[in-house]
Amino acid sequence: MALTGRIIKIVPVTVYEGKAYDYNIIVRLVNGVKISLFAPPPIAVNDDLLGKEANFKVLVFLASSMEKIKEHDLKIIPSYDAAKNLMSEAEIYGRIDHVETCKNNPYNLCADLNIGVGSINLVIDRDQRGLNLLRESHAIEQFNVGNYVHIIGARLDLKAIEVIE
Repeated sequence: MALTGRIIKIVPVTVYEGKAYDYNIIVRLVNGVKISLFAPPPIAVNDDLLGKEANFKVLVFLASSMEKIKEHDLKIIPSYDAAKNLMSEAEIYGRIDHVETCKNNPYNLCADLNIGVGSINLVIDRDQRGLNLLRESHAIEQFNVGNYVHIIGARLDLKAIEVIE
């Protein structure tokens, strides 16, 4: 339940008095697609990781929308800002491979989403207060194992890095 790729760039995001507190990590996935992962504290990031191949546990933290689709697409499309800089946001097409009630929050569903080059974690907010993954017109019950989904504006948060030796 991870993505595999090579770290090609580390960009500090929040810096105070010369100390970086969080980062965007640019990763080239095994299929050649480059994505940016937001690495909040306490993820340990340093320049020693540059060029390393690793497995990345990724969580879709926020998204503009999520809908069930008929197409069987499995892919991730990175987002860029106006200056053509890679953002830690993406458009995702995937298949839900596992769904369960989240252990740390029984109001949410936790899912594993297959995106073709690996899997990412997804939290589906049942009461629509926090993660804003569902529009009011979509009932939580519509998302089941085997469903294909399209997610727009997904922020990709890094949860763990495991360097491959």
